This record gives sequence, C-alpha cells and structure tokens, in this order.
Amino acid sequence: RTHTFEIYNLQVEDSGVYEMRTPNLTVKTPEIKVIPKPGPKPTEEEIRPAQEVIRKSSVTIDMKKPKEQLVETQPVEEFQPVDENIPVHEVTEGDMMHLTVEKPSNVHLSDIKLFKNNQPLIPSKNIHTETTSPTTIDIKFSPVELIDNGFYSIKIRDQIQPIMQLNVRQKPIQRQIMNLPQDTFIENETLTIECKFDSKPNTEFIWTKDGSILYNDSRIIIKQKNET
Repeated sequence: RTHTFEIYNLQVEDSGVYEMRTPNLTVKTPEIKVIPKPGPKPTEEEIRPAQEVIRKSSVTIDMKKPKEQLVETQPVEEFQPVDENIPVHEVTEGDMMHLTVEKPSNVHLSDIKLFKNNQPLIPSKNIHTETTSPTTIDIKFSPVELIDNGFYSIKIRDQIQPIMQLNVRQKPIQRQIMNLPQDTFIENETLTIECKFDSKPNTEFIWTKDGSILYNDSRIIIKQKNET
C-alpha cells in the first residue's frame, strides 16, 4: 500500500512540520520551509498554467527499515483476580493467542459461557470459541486488543471456573523521521511525500501539520493506492 500526500501551489504559511500518524506509528518530516518567490507576486491566472510544470520533491519510505525509531509504552490498568494460583498471560496488543480449555464430553458448546471480570463476555469480532475435541474447546484471540485485558472465567452449566488473568500491553509506538531530498521550497511549487509499505497496515492514517489534522481541499490531496 502506498500513501501519497501532496500540497499544490505552496504558500509561505505552509511552512512547518508534517506528520503521518496511526495509533502505533508516526512518521515526521523535518521542518519544511517555504520561501517567497522572487519578483512580483503572480496573479491567479498566472499560477494555474504554471502548476502543470512545477518541480516536485518526493520520498519513498520503507517502513521495515526505519531511519530513526523510538519506543514508548503506556501502562495498562490490570484487573487482579483473588486467587493467586490463576495463570497469568502477558501479551502485547496485536498478538495472536489460543487457549485450550477442558470440558466434560457430554457438554455442548452452547452450554458453555465465558466471563470477563466476573461479567458475561460481550460478543466480539476478535474472540472466537470452538470445539476442537469431545473434551476440549479452543478460545482464540485474533488479534488481542487492549480492551481484552482482564480476568477470564468459564461457566459450564452451573459451575464457574477461573481460566486466566490476561494482561495486555500496549503495542509500542514507532517514531520515524523522513529523509526528504529537500526541505526548502519556493512559493507555488508542489510538495509530494510518498510513503510505501511492505505490508498492508491494519489502521487508517491521518496527516497533520504542526499537530493540526489536514484534510483534502483545493490544494491538499491525500490518497492511497492498494497494491496486491
């Protein structure tokens, strides 16, 4: 997948730091400077045809080979079960997890209920339960999410048994700096930034300038190309 960010007809006020963000990844430009064009300021009629031959600057970023990367994590509040003998599983947001639980052979899956923090588990797209044998069921987290953090138990008919304490760590935030071919532009030029991914990201991106979110308009174009 390729993400392209373009600003046409650059103005001096477009100077600043641009950043592409996801919950777990930020890619930041160096300080972009836009300097006034020498000579008298062109009229709108003069600018329009000139845009067709504007010099562009672009960069392709390989997300698997970051130029600079810092890692930071946020603490997650943990629900602590009373029984200290309950297994504790430490996982990271985005991990895949399978848990096998034994059951009587004469109990059907429909007679089994999962509980989280002593409350019935709310149905979720990422948690799946299936029978793998007459005496076992498989609980699959695909993938593990931060909201899955908690104490899990299982109700088989009228008996509730503890399963585990699941502690989910937040996925580290990767910070990268773009290495642009140039960081100084002249008024009316076009800034083009192309970010190319080796694998398809599972979240949407936003672009910001000095912390403010940017949207498509008459001069800004944000687009993505899905490649198979």
